[in-house]
Amino acid sequence: CLLPRADATLSSSLDGILLDDVLPPGSPLCDGGSASASTTSSSFTFEFSPSTSSHWSDVNVPHESETYLAEMTHVDVDPNRTFTVRFGRGGNIYSLLGAYGEAIPPQVQRESAWIDEVTQCVSVNLQKNRPKKGRKYFVHQAGTYMTDDEYMPPSFYSPTVARQCVTAEEESGADDGDEATATGRRTLSTTEMTTTTCSFASWGQQARVPTYFQSDVLYVHRYRDCGS
Repeated sequence: CLLPRADATLSSSLDGILLDDVLPPGSPLCDGGSASASTTSSSFTFEFSPSTSSHWSDVNVPHESETYLAEMTHVDVDPNRTFTVRFGRGGNIYSLLGAYGEAIPPQVQRESAWIDEVTQCVSVNLQKNRPKKGRKYFVHQAGTYMTDDEYMPPSFYSPTVARQCVTAEEESGADDGDEATATGRRTLSTTEMTTTTCSFASWGQQARVPTYFQSDVLYVHRYRDCGS
């Protein structure tokens, strides 16, 4: 029997229940700010569409659809505060577009498409990591380098264990009849919500392959558009 914490937000899916039970409550500082509905909007989607603004290297463009998990967008009347962030299957950030352009490198290395030059967590076991002896212990949140010629490509990104993107109304249990789907986009003005939140759990992978080691690391992350 799964019993959520007393302070857990209400979720309608097993993924949401598990993530809410693991993650702590959000910060009260992220309350949606004071922006009005006429100045900001927030949206998310699990549907992939090729990026036309990131200018990824031609070497690895075909792999973007393989790493993609979700997208969150904040639109502001001030273009300097507008951004779009894309999350990889490992729950890592692999794209961050703002007024300045793309914050993530263009992915020019053929063997590390959105594996190395991304915003992610890396776990290293200093007792087991012995590079000089051929035993490298680096667990990447994003996935595995494409260095095993027998099996790669295709690339292998960290499997998604659980995923959830919701609006504040959904978190509090309200239902306005316009729920997000895996192929749809959910957009609400700030009069209808205070935050858009995405939470992910993933099974981190040994980055260096072939490898002597297995991976027993789960990464759990929550991202929130505060709306301000």
